[in-house]
Amino acid sequence: MADTAPPVLANITGLILAGGQASRFQRPGEPWVDKGLALLKGRPLASYVYDYLAPRVSQVWVSANRNVEVYAAYGDVVADDPVYGTDAGPLAGVSSALAALQTPWMLVLPADTPCVPEQLAAVLADAATRHAVPLVSARTPLQSFPLCMLVHRSLAASLHAYLLGGDRKVRLWQQQAGGREVCFDAEAYEFLNINTPESLAQADPG
Repeated sequence: MADTAPPVLANITGLILAGGQASRFQRPGEPWVDKGLALLKGRPLASYVYDYLAPRVSQVWVSANRNVEVYAAYGDVVADDPVYGTDAGPLAGVSSALAALQTPWMLVLPADTPCVPEQLAAVLADAATRHAVPLVSARTPLQSFPLCMLVHRSLAASLHAYLLGGDRKVRLWQQQAGGREVCFDAEAYEFLNINTPESLAQADPG
C-alpha cells in the first residue's frame, strides 16, 4: 500500500456523503426533500456530521449533487463523476472524492448518520494501522455500517473499475478490496440512520 503513514488528523480528509437520491425519504406526491438538509432539532442532518468530522480531520469535503451552495458551508463540495450515471449509489460519491483526494486517507460518514460513537475515528484509524489494511468500516454486533469507513486513496482505481463494471454493493467491494470490519459496542442511539421521514420524526419527536 502506497503512502503507508498511519492515519492521523493531518493526513485524513473527512467526507460527508450527501449526494444520493434519498428515495426512501420521499413522500408520494410531495416535493423532493434533500435528506442531508432535513432538520433534526432545528439543524440540518449534515451539520451534525460536520461537527463530528471537523475536529478529527485535516479538512472536510461534501459529496453532493444538488444544493451545492448550501452544502458548501460544510466543506468543499465534490459532485459525482458523470461517468457513473445516476444510479451508482453512494460508492459514486466515495469514488469521485477518492479521485480528487490530496491526503492519504479519507473518513467517510453518511449525512443521515447524525450520531456516531465519539471514538469512531480513533478506533478505525487504530484498526487500519494495526491490521495494515487500506479500508476499515464500522459494525455493531447486530448490523454492519459499511458507509462509516476509513479508506486509503490507493483504492481509488479499484473502486472506479468496480463501478464501471456495473457493481454497486458496498460490502462486496470492501471485501474485494481487503477491508475489515471493526465492531463497536454502541449505545442504541449511536449509528442512528435516518432513512425515512418516520425515522426522523422518531429521532426528533418535538
